[in-house]
Amino acid sequence: STSAIDIGEDREKFYQFALDEERVILDFEKINFKLVKKEYLDGIKGLKDELTIMKKVLQKTYDSRTFIGLVVSKIISILFKRFSSHSILLVLQKQ
Repeated sequence: STSAIDIGEDREKFYQFALDEERVILDFEKINFKLVKKEYLDGIKGLKDELTIMKKVLQKTYDSRTFIGLVVSKIISILFKRFSSHSILLVLQKQ
């Protein structure tokens, strides 16, 4: 796995963008697709990345591979995923 430290110069080539979920759904509906499933993913990642005051403790929980850490991470993700998801899975089907 390559980290930001390993890629050095390539970090400047990285590009990230975000799409508005409702806009994406509307655009697909215009071309005869129907939303089948919407799932908010990884609520703890979004929360830890945006909530700087809690970043250390959330990062430690996020990185934990102990049973308790995994359970706490999952609970936080479930509770906050609608508001702080890292990404959203949209499944659309052609009509």
